[in-house]
Amino acid sequence: MLLSLNDDVSNLLLSAVALTKSLKTLSLTCWRMRLLCLPFLFKECTLRSYVPIQPAMFFPRTVWPYISILHFFDNCPDQFVEVNSSDDRPEEYLKYTSDLLFCGIYSVDYLKTALTNMPQLHTVTLHFPFQTNHGLPWSVLEHILTLPNIRNVAVTSHRFVPSLTPSENLTLDGRFMSLTSFQHTLSDYRHRREGMYLSEERALTVLLSAIRHSLEQLTPSTECGPLQWISDQPDWPRLRELRLRGEHPTIIDQSLPFISMFSNMPRLYVLS
Repeated sequence: MLLSLNDDVSNLLLSAVALTKSLKTLSLTCWRMRLLCLPFLFKECTLRSYVPIQPAMFFPRTVWPYISILHFFDNCPDQFVEVNSSDDRPEEYLKYTSDLLFCGIYSVDYLKTALTNMPQLHTVTLHFPFQTNHGLPWSVLEHILTLPNIRNVAVTSHRFVPSLTPSENLTLDGRFMSLTSFQHTLSDYRHRREGMYLSEERALTVLLSAIRHSLEQLTPSTECGPLQWISDQPDWPRLRELRLRGEHPTIIDQSLPFISMFSNMPRLYVLS
């Protein structure tokens, strides 16, 4: 009976089935039902990676067209070199990177192939569960941020472009970007990150400059977010939600009240 319904009704019913966590069982009933269930089964996917991302440990190509939300959990073993090594040259113990500042599990070439072939992808989150100074290279972030359909990006605990490699240029063309939501938050272990935010602030300024006119939701880290630059812009025409995360922020002009930095956000209605 379900197979004879039109697409709208079928999708409504399958959405209800998905809430009961019975979708996998339903998808095993027949081949045609499996095809109907695929967009719901693989709409939101999570990858926990301990080694560089390669085809053998990534999602099969057959499900790429159905992925809309993709979560990366970075469990790179190199992060523990920084914490546990008492050697003067801890880089000798690194497996997937030559620099402690950069995480090596994100294979740029393969990610470009995979993410570019996910036409429904609109949300990417990158999680890092620990308090080390492992960071994301600009080449990885640039590709994710410039995907044609991407709307939401969240970076949790990773350092945001701690440095640039000789082959990288810190530029973005906002004409081809339509990001509406961006979040960058740090680990609660702030003592490991003090005084190391200048490169991150520059990279975040380049990003926000490219997406200022399309951005609707913004959650910056107060320690490395370019708050003064945000305040100095003439307007944020579509920004509706601003959530500041981190220690109490300041702006350069101490004679002005902190609330003054939001005067260029005419549509703002959520502030936390």
